[in-house]
Amino acid sequence: MKIMKFILFSVCLVQISQISPISSIKNTSKIDRKKLNIHNELSHSITIQCKQMDPTTVKIIASHENNGKKCIIGVAFVVKLSDERACLNSLYVEDQYRNLGYGAILFEQAYRQCRNYGCKKMTWDAVSTDSGQSDIKLQYNNLKLERFYKKQGAQKDKLTGEWYKDL
Repeated sequence: MKIMKFILFSVCLVQISQISPISSIKNTSKIDRKKLNIHNELSHSITIQCKQMDPTTVKIIASHENNGKKCIIGVAFVVKLSDERACLNSLYVEDQYRNLGYGAILFEQAYRQCRNYGCKKMTWDAVSTDSGQSDIKLQYNNLKLERFYKKQGAQKDKLTGEWYKDL
């Protein structure tokens, strides 16, 4: 059963259909079960909001309600650089919501926003910049980022190292 929800905001209409509740998964650790419980709970209540920050910048926020309080899942910023190109300026998902598909939802909404701008390409740099991490941890996180973007259909420019997805 797929959950489908439409939410109208002043800037965009967002269709949330990528999330489906997980009913039964075997051989999961306690941490995995906790994440699955979070996922099943959120799959019914996630909200995506697009806010126009200025004529060329949109902030995309994924959130949910928890006991009447708005909790941020993640955020992305899209900046129109030219008629040809828009930049995914940042995409961040809170630690407890990672590996549950919310980054993909934010990425897809950023991609849609770039298309709405009429651009032909979305570009970004994929480098983990968490302060206080060891070099090994940073390398590991950067590999995870690369796998994530490849899964989204992105390509990496071999000369510049910049990631992109044609629109």
